[in-house]
Amino acid sequence: SPTFLVTTGTGTANGGHDNFPMEFFTAGSVRIKATAPGGTTRTSNSFTVNTSSARKLVVLGPGMTLAEGTNPNFTSGFTGSFTPQEPDQGFTITVYLTDNQFNVITNGTDTVRLSTANLVTIPQATEDLLNGFAQFNDIEIDNARITRSIIATDLDNANVANGILSITTAGPPTKEVFPFPSPFNPRQGNITFRFRVSAAKSVTLIVTDLFGQKIWEKSVSAQLGFNDVDWNGKNEKGIYVAAGVYYVLIETGGSIESKRRFGVVK
Repeated sequence: SPTFLVTTGTGTANGGHDNFPMEFFTAGSVRIKATAPGGTTRTSNSFTVNTSSARKLVVLGPGMTLAEGTNPNFTSGFTGSFTPQEPDQGFTITVYLTDNQFNVITNGTDTVRLSTANLVTIPQATEDLLNGFAQFNDIEIDNARITRSIIATDLDNANVANGILSITTAGPPTKEVFPFPSPFNPRQGNITFRFRVSAAKSVTLIVTDLFGQKIWEKSVSAQLGFNDVDWNGKNEKGIYVAAGVYYVLIETGGSIESKRRFGVVK
């Protein structure tokens, strides 16, 4: 079956027989079919290709799928790419213990540890492998507009290479504004209004109360891509606003493009 093997050479029958060196990538049941120049085919009985020893940890996030039995010279053991995640929204990472061709070592009993830089929350840093894989749930990116690497380490087998996954946050869509943190305490720090524009332009941010009364306004020259504007929670008279619910609006060219609610606490 061609999906189970790759021939690394060809041969010419001498005396009715020849040897073909083959390299198998996928573990499992295999049959080999030979075709003669005249078109006659013969198929072998099935035989089993076993996994080799544990060599790699493959780390997968949302949008990624394990590619078992693939050539390590041309693949990293997965298909797809990491789907950017919203800040503070839990997602799952799966770690597989594999051989050098990314076949899962199903009898592995190792313990895997995840580690990363700051701004990423991993509630459970270590997990035991079950049937060759471990899942880490409720991982969160604590801040938007970042890219971080998560590293998986086999705590029981130093011969297993670390797995690395690059994770990114999903930024707000064009023209949408995202206030964070919400709610916020003005006496403990600012709130940030994050938005993204598809071209450099003048943008006005407006904060109103529940009744639409303007509390604060600021015009900025927004650059292509992401933009952050901070607010200290004070009105235009320099007085802290009362605790409650407020709205932030983005205005461009006299039109309101986005409106989001946020909270203020004391």
